Amino acid sequence: MRTFLKSGLCWWLCCSTYALYGQNLFFDKLTTQNGLSNNKVNCILQDKRGFIWFGTEDGLNRYDGNTMVIFRSQPGSSSGLSGNIVTGLHLDQHQIMWITTADGGLTRYDYRLPYAQQFKKYRHLPHDSTSIPVNILNALVEDKRGYLWLATSGYGILRFNKQTERFDQIKYQGVKTALALTLRRDTVWAGMQGSGLLKIDTRTSHSISDTSYKSAYLKLPHVTVTSLYTDPAENVWYGSWDNILYRYNAQLKKEENFPVAASPVTAFTDEASSFADDHRGQLWIGGRYEGLHLFDQQRKTFQHIVPNPQKAGSLLSNKINCIYRDRDGNMWLGTDKGVSTYNLYQQQFTPQVLPVKSTTTQPGRINDFYLDAQQTLWIATSDGLFKKFKISPAFTHILLNYQGTNLAVGKIHQSTNGTFYLGTNYSLFQFNPSTHAIALLSDQAQDLVMSKIIASRIVSIVDFKINNQPVLITAPYGHFLTYYDFAAQKWVSRADSARQIIARLDLKDNLIRKLYKTSPGGLWMATAKSGLAEWKNSQSPHFIYYQHDPINPRSLSSDNVYDIAEDQHHNLWVSTYGGGLNYFNTKTKTFRHFPESPNLIQGITVDKSGKVWMVSNGNLHSYDPDQNQFASYHLLDYESTGGLNGSIYQDPAGTIYLGASNYFIKFKPSSIQSPAQPEKPVFTDFRIFDTYRNELLQQKEIKLAYNQNFFSFTFSSPNYVNPDNITYSYRLEGLDKSWRNAGRVNSAGYTNLPAGRYIFKVRAVNGAQVPANQVTTMAITIVPPFWERWWFYGLVTAVLASLIYLMYQYRIDQLLKRQAIRNKIAQDLHDSVGSTLSSISVYSQVAQIKSSAVESAEVNQLLTKISTISNEMISEMNDIVWAINPVNDSLDKIIIRIESFGRPLLRANNIVFKINRDALPPGIDVGMEKSKDIYLILKEALTNCAKHAGAQNVTLHLKLQHKRILMQVIDDGKGLTDADQLSPSLSGNGLRNIKNRVKNLNGQLHISSNSNGTTIAINFKIT
Repeated sequence: MRTFLKSGLCWWLCCSTYALYGQNLFFDKLTTQNGLSNNKVNCILQDKRGFIWFGTEDGLNRYDGNTMVIFRSQPGSSSGLSGNIVTGLHLDQHQIMWITTADGGLTRYDYRLPYAQQFKKYRHLPHDSTSIPVNILNALVEDKRGYLWLATSGYGILRFNKQTERFDQIKYQGVKTALALTLRRDTVWAGMQGSGLLKIDTRTSHSISDTSYKSAYLKLPHVTVTSLYTDPAENVWYGSWDNILYRYNAQLKKEENFPVAASPVTAFTDEASSFADDHRGQLWIGGRYEGLHLFDQQRKTFQHIVPNPQKAGSLLSNKINCIYRDRDGNMWLGTDKGVSTYNLYQQQFTPQVLPVKSTTTQPGRINDFYLDAQQTLWIATSDGLFKKFKISPAFTHILLNYQGTNLAVGKIHQSTNGTFYLGTNYSLFQFNPSTHAIALLSDQAQDLVMSKIIASRIVSIVDFKINNQPVLITAPYGHFLTYYDFAAQKWVSRADSARQIIARLDLKDNLIRKLYKTSPGGLWMATAKSGLAEWKNSQSPHFIYYQHDPINPRSLSSDNVYDIAEDQHHNLWVSTYGGGLNYFNTKTKTFRHFPESPNLIQGITVDKSGKVWMVSNGNLHSYDPDQNQFASYHLLDYESTGGLNGSIYQDPAGTIYLGASNYFIKFKPSSIQSPAQPEKPVFTDFRIFDTYRNELLQQKEIKLAYNQNFFSFTFSSPNYVNPDNITYSYRLEGLDKSWRNAGRVNSAGYTNLPAGRYIFKVRAVNGAQVPANQVTTMAITIVPPFWERWWFYGLVTAVLASLIYLMYQYRIDQLLKRQAIRNKIAQDLHDSVGSTLSSISVYSQVAQIKSSAVESAEVNQLLTKISTISNEMISEMNDIVWAINPVNDSLDKIIIRIESFGRPLLRANNIVFKINRDALPPGIDVGMEKSKDIYLILKEALTNCAKHAGAQNVTLHLKLQHKRILMQVIDDGKGLTDADQLSPSLSGNGLRNIKNRVKNLNGQLHISSNSNGTTIAINFKIT
């Protein structure tokens, strides 16, 4: 679509007459106020992405139509330019930009590299013979083999091999300062300072110079060549200090010149500093001193264009340093005062400027237009009338004065009977278009409103009938409405106390902007505060109102109505100032609001195809109902007065007129090419946190670590036709459910994103739908941390499964251990109880025998023995039952148990029993098996003390030391003999049982004894 629009636009402009160039060209401008780093612009280039680059006296500037990004040389920094005075720009086939400077040598720039490596400097280093020999470079070109040729001051011409990064100086005889370069086929042409032209064969590096320039006293042409240009026909143009324009004619193979002495149309009287062809093949020549020269190569004529500081849209400066044509055909002129831009697209809207009288201090505001049957254009302004006959390019200014008051005309109206009326700031006048005479209507002096309007003007006039009587209704802004009754020959206004039209017609608003009569004969009224009003023709005719209702989406969007226009379906387009565009269905009495329309719409009209044209914020906009598309047209503010003022008029042939201050624009809607879709956005920067990582933009997918989830994109859609209307929207698929509207902000950032795969999408919008192929995308993957990776989940699953298995196996082992303990307990019970019961059985049989023999003393002894054994068996049973209870696995419970056992036992033997556990912390768990062994060890030791020690005091010491339990049973008895220690039993199993149970604890046993007592010391480790 964009290609079609470009082609259509070029066809339209190419078919335009040469008179376009005979008029003043209108230029937009860029200066330091628009962001340029310096107003002196030496070179201009457009890259493959669409950006325009300006080389200035203070850095390199990148421009996208809205934003200027500046690159400079930074002292002490490895990044940035090698110098700030940029003299030449060249983009090679690999999209690498080469930059020559007059203060820092050569710079290589590649935006695709990491930020710190994007610029590479080639500066002269005094102690490095391989470095560039000089830092003052004036121009550069590239030959077909990829070598760069550099024009220097002091070292002539250098050839630079981009692969080996080697500089070779070209050998020749003559001055070593070259000012300009151009490439023609395989020959580099160099403009030398003081020695004419030097030609170098790029294949052999062989140079050819004119030996006649060796003499400084000969008057030779183009001794110093300052500019060179090869045109599409392979002609070579060059300028010189002698102010003569030269051309090497490729067809005739000879040099030609354009002498100063020729006629003004065919003469050239300036030093040509730069050249470029426009889209029509016309040669644009920048002058060093006298502005712009346009050379028509067919007619062999020049047009000279110079700055006019009093005229908006003129050149910025007489001194033009460079001219560049971009890929859309726009012309960019670098001057000493900024950049002048000739926008090809904007030439569709060529302004027509009204002549301003020298006595006029303010430009006249254009309020209305009217094209009569004789094709005479009448223009109503704040400074009277202007008229222009169809066959004449000139305007006639008609000053209107009534009783000493200069009249400002607000509205022109021609009634069906042919009478002209002018609505002015004084009153309504009849106007004679032939004599320019004006006259008030009869009875005008009798009406308080229309005799002389106070601080206002008539803004609308319409023929109508009230009660079947013909009237002329006018809207003096601020005074409701008035009408002239032709039958009564009388004005009727709010001042008429008899008719009381405010109440009778239900006039709710004194601020009436428009009276509009539709083709079916209806009357509509646009008001500033009360919405849209419709005339109801009944026995008591009056207006009814359609106003904004916040709860009704089918109501008017704003009560501040500015203009009305009827379409072919007899429905109304309604512009509002603050609510945008509305469409009113006259049958259903409902509105449709267009929220995507401009908000502050003023004048509005509908062309013959049904397209709606409207003025908003000083600019022109359109809406195509068939395509459901809005478009905006960037118009230059030709007189620097704020652009269009809102007045709009369509003549019977369909030509539309737009009013401004002191100028107007007219066009045929069918000839206007709609603005093309914005360029597909390009990414300019990518940052992770605040660190530039632009090299990642060259990948198909950006992969980030989980802790790099704060990133931002900067993007741009270069546009030089409607840059002010470009807005952006973006979306991160995987996070955003819908598009985000960024307005004119060209960046987007995201933070704290979870791991996953995303697709960032951005599009540029100018009011129309964006085709899918105009959306720029970038895939982003945030790699999860290892603990969120699949293999980690698998590993964790395996570990958990292993742990579960180990826990299961441990539980089985514990069950087996418990079963073993139970078996052991059962065995103990079997051994203890079985042997005890066997003893009781034997003793019972003996007692029975003794009893029958009447041996009473022995029987009593046996019965006592049976009782003792039974009690011991009960005690052992209690000990086993206590030991297998998990509640009793702590040392605290063991101490309580042993105290409850030992204290009564020892007291019965008059032994004092003490327990010392101060060095033992509470809550130590030793497990079931250990708790049983510990208890039985202590029980056995105390029992031995009670039965055999003969002691008076027994003390139990317990403490924790280095994760080991130390237990000591100390008595002050008679001690043990060696035989006692070796005895198999001191009490039951005796010390042997103690030793066995200590062994079960994996502990250590130490017994010390003498005549003063015995100490049994045991220590074992706890887990």
